[in-house]
Amino acid sequence: MLFSKVLIVLCPLLATEVLSAFNNGLYDAPDVGNLRIATPASSSNASNSSISFTLFDEFTNSTGYCNGTFSTAAPSTFSYQRCAVATTNESYGFRFEEGRFKNIGDFTLELKHGFHDPRVGTPDYVTVYSQANITAGLNSGFQCANSTNGTGASCQAINGTVFPTRISGLVAK
Repeated sequence: MLFSKVLIVLCPLLATEVLSAFNNGLYDAPDVGNLRIATPASSSNASNSSISFTLFDEFTNSTGYCNGTFSTAAPSTFSYQRCAVATTNESYGFRFEEGRFKNIGDFTLELKHGFHDPRVGTPDYVTVYSQANITAGLNSGFQCANSTNGTGASCQAINGTVFPTRISGLVAK
């Protein structure tokens, strides 16, 4: 319920259209994201870290290929990075959630996916914001080598693990 109250405050003119999209089953419930992260990999050294992964949106059946390099000392200054997509009708982006990057093996990604969806009414460009927690561990599906705390490490998903996301916002414009 908090989600709908925030949405109404942020964009009162669009809230009715977007909320009706949720109510009509066009989108998953706010606590279950359509976006899935596959094949994440990350690495770091004393000055730079890098990350790469594939985003797949089950709703639009589309894929974004994401990667970026950032300062290991200041990952929260890493602004939204665009991901490669096959069509110009949509966009994907990602960044690290501020305050939630402990190391290259323990972080939260903020994700966004923009696309045209005429079923929500006018305007029809929808941007879905999601979050994904990625933490290395024995049973997490994401493991790091060469370090116990993620510094100087190389990390990757194992056994085809796919990481779900949690919808944190939705805007139509």
